[in-house]
Formats: sequence, structure tokens, C-alpha cells
Amino acid sequence: MRRALTPQCFRYDLLKRAYDQLGEVEVAGIEVTDDSLLVERLGIGIMAVEGSARNIKITQAEDLAWAEAILSSVVIGQ
Repeated sequence: MRRALTPQCFRYDLLKRAYDQLGEVEVAGIEVTDDSLLVERLGIGIMAVEGSARNIKITQAEDLAWAEAILSSVVIGQ
């Protein structure tokens, strides 16, 4: 079992192709959990790379506070 971190990265044209099939996937009753699932449905293999939990996605105010705390510790630690 692995934990997937964000961001997941794909070429735009590939990701667009994957999302173009979203309607078919939803009609089939398949739960879409992330971009990787859609790309895999195109028959394209997914490669995992080593990541860090410090590579956070900022989507809410509390995420910004977390990012500021991380940046403060990096600046202080230099």
C-alpha cells in the first residue's frame, strides 16, 4: 500500500484525453479517485516517484498556515 501525494503530474494532452472519458467512467459506476485512475484507464502505465509529505497542496486557509510554518522553519534552519 502506498500513499499518493499531490501533485500528480501528466502532460496536458494526456490528462485532457483522460478527462474526455470521464462521462463514460462515471456512467459505468466507477468511482474516480484521482487523475492517475483516469490515465490508467487509457492503458498508460503510471510511474511512482519518491515524494515528501512536506510537498503540500494549498487549497484551504489552514493549508496556507501550514506552508508558512514550514517556510519559517526552513529560513530559520539555514
